[in-house]
Amino acid sequence: MRLHGENGLTLMELLITVTILLIIAAVATPLLSGSLDAHRSGIARSRLYQEGLLIMETMTAGVRSTVCLFIPNADAPTGNMLAVSGLLNEDNDYYFGDPLFPQIDDNCNVDEIPPSALAYSHNADTKTLSKIFPYPGTTTVLTENATFFEVKFEAPDRLLIALTLTGEDGVSVTFSEYACPRNVYQRTGKKVR
Repeated sequence: MRLHGENGLTLMELLITVTILLIIAAVATPLLSGSLDAHRSGIARSRLYQEGLLIMETMTAGVRSTVCLFIPNADAPTGNMLAVSGLLNEDNDYYFGDPLFPQIDDNCNVDEIPPSALAYSHNADTKTLSKIFPYPGTTTVLTENATFFEVKFEAPDRLLIALTLTGEDGVSVTFSEYACPRNVYQRTGKKVR
């Protein structure tokens, strides 16, 4: 009850105001928590997606510019490894041991160094996908989220690369892309156009 000339709130008005504020807070807290969880999940999925796009682009670019396709091949068309030549031959003409256009070094040696291998290998136990240069002996782990990786040789000019990345929260992102080697080294030693 208010006396004449006094300003302020009565106890009843204050209790009603606090009760209304508590009800609003009780309703808003789960909404805010759900919104933050959805935001975190979206960021995690976006990171997986960006990581997968980068890995797939790296692998398909390697396949498209390769000189030699080692694994997979017609003898073993499906597997969890992709091995291609990592570099061009020394004179960058894709021709190895070509008598018409040999690479001649400073010592008048005609032989060219064969292409170096570059491999992408999946370890299902550790969920890692690694980029391996066997001859220098360097290995780089591209991701620790790879739950599935498969490369399928479908024709001499087409590979299907499939990759699934799974985050800590169980969200999975799957990628599959066809890659066509443009410069595959044939038995004749000439590049294919």
